[in-house]
Amino acid sequence: MSNPKVDLDVLASLQYLAINYREVDAASVTQEEAQSLFALAVKLYFIKRDAGEDFGPFLDPAEISATAAMTAAANLLQAVEIEIFELGMWKSLTGA
Repeated sequence: MSNPKVDLDVLASLQYLAINYREVDAASVTQEEAQSLFALAVKLYFIKRDAGEDFGPFLDPAEISATAAMTAAANLLQAVEIEIFELGMWKSLTGA
């Protein structure tokens, strides 16, 4: 399997959005784009962690509000049909 190259224009756009997200009009991003970006972030984070890299999900946790984190976490678990109890059991068994 070949290793795909990162499109630097796309990367630059993502970095711009990460820095300037407060200025982005929600209507300018489709639901599908937001879903694709979120799925990509989850997949990349898992790949890096699974490869043994130990780091948190955010550069600066203070940039993510508790409400935003809980909204994302609750909807992520619901989407993959995992209950909070199951997450707690998995965490206690794996030490994650």
